[in-house]
Amino acid sequence: GHRAARLWLVSAAGRAVRPLTPRAVNVLRAMWAPQANRLAVVTHRRGKHADQLRLVWPDGSSRIVISAPTIGAISWAPTGGRLALSTDVFRHHKWHSRLEVLRPAAAQVHRHVVTAVTGNVLDLAAWWPDGRRLLAWFDPMGSGSLAADGLPLDVVTMSGHRHRIAKTMLGYGSWIALSRAKSEIAVIEGGDRVLTAGHKAVAICTPRKCDRVRQPANQVSMDPAWSPAGRLAVVRDRAYQPNSSGPPFAPSYVQRVQDSGDITIVTKSTARRLTVAGHGATAPQWGRDGSLLVIRHEAVWLVRKSAREVAAPLTFDRRATFYGHVPWLRAVAWTEALPGAVADAS
Repeated sequence: GHRAARLWLVSAAGRAVRPLTPRAVNVLRAMWAPQANRLAVVTHRRGKHADQLRLVWPDGSSRIVISAPTIGAISWAPTGGRLALSTDVFRHHKWHSRLEVLRPAAAQVHRHVVTAVTGNVLDLAAWWPDGRRLLAWFDPMGSGSLAADGLPLDVVTMSGHRHRIAKTMLGYGSWIALSRAKSEIAVIEGGDRVLTAGHKAVAICTPRKCDRVRQPANQVSMDPAWSPAGRLAVVRDRAYQPNSSGPPFAPSYVQRVQDSGDITIVTKSTARRLTVAGHGATAPQWGRDGSLLVIRHEAVWLVRKSAREVAAPLTFDRRATFYGHVPWLRAVAWTEALPGAVADAS
């Protein structure tokens, strides 16, 4: 079988500092706490029937916070003290799904169930920037087929009330960006599982509704990222069909999507292409100082006044890619609590 994915601490100079997880533990996802030197990491040990949520520190120490049959997405609150997660179990021929919030660093961890559904699945997407609400995709019957073509996005209050703001979007965590300057978010709206199809466009949302940003008819948007100063970056790509370069699972199509995007700074009325580490940059992440972390040609690039490669190669299993999407932000997380630290699961 495949070897387990480990989590490594990598400096901005591109030096692997140390492994953060054992060899036998497979890392499913990881997220730095905002402005704190710890990570929340979801792991699975082969042969076990549960996932584990761990707190992991840069010195390699860790502790298991909870175990659950399936831990979906995780998301730190903007202030960093609380962690939201979705947990699912298929029992008695039905899905049982919950959104929970906990304080993982507490000596005794209390699990607060925000809302629960039976027969359907709630997939955690993110916190709202004010830390008073959650965002979740509603997946009828837990259907992977329905989810593949897009799900509605709901705002969920801490009392469990849900309000729909986007009719359909693909359930990629990297397709939601939180504004630190305002209480609003940016999402990529539009259905169709094929990445470069389905009229996918960036929309700016309040807790009540989403408004689309205009874009050329022959383009799609993906991977929005909001800087602390309020600059909104998106990846713009050509809206071509995959049949010209193989089916949507073919490595040639996946590679073409990865190599052909450009990072663009957008507002509701204007767009400006940003030359970042050359053509084919994707998955932007802003730093507190306005620097930009991007993926290009399976490497991590850090862009300040100039661009330089800081970590490579980032390998991904092409069999795990989904209709052109590569989940880079599951592999790379950037913290602002340490000087130039990147965590890389590979």
